Amino acid sequence: TRPVLGLDPHPKKVGFYVLNSSEQEIVRDIFSKFVLLQELYATAEYANEKGYRTKEYWLREKIDKHGNRIPAQKMGGEPFTSHSVRALLTNQKLRGFGFFHDTWNQFPKLQDENGRVKWEYGHFRESGPVVPVELFE
Repeated sequence: TRPVLGLDPHPKKVGFYVLNSSEQEIVRDIFSKFVLLQELYATAEYANEKGYRTKEYWLREKIDKHGNRIPAQKMGGEPFTSHSVRALLTNQKLRGFGFFHDTWNQFPKLQDENGRVKWEYGHFRESGPVVPVELFE
């Protein structure tokens, strides 16, 4: 699991997140600006003018197939591009829920008529979405 801007990894639970209030304001500002501009490039330009950067996180140490250690790597912290703005705007973790097709029939009681399940993230159940639902609409 990878944290996104506005969310940090949960200190005790794997795969869970907690709201990061300072980043949450940045995310709301970017969403609001996109609603006004309705253009990815202009929104990325605005975010960069404000000095915003993508989420910084660390990849874990890995072991390759020959047994060599690949040290942990720092990722993110880069200026926004139209691609990173799109990824932020469409991120399911920020919305608080996502849908997936339950191909292994693990959640039969939660499936809709097409076999899709709505999955709510833990931080959403505890404190709601990072961005107000109105901005997603």
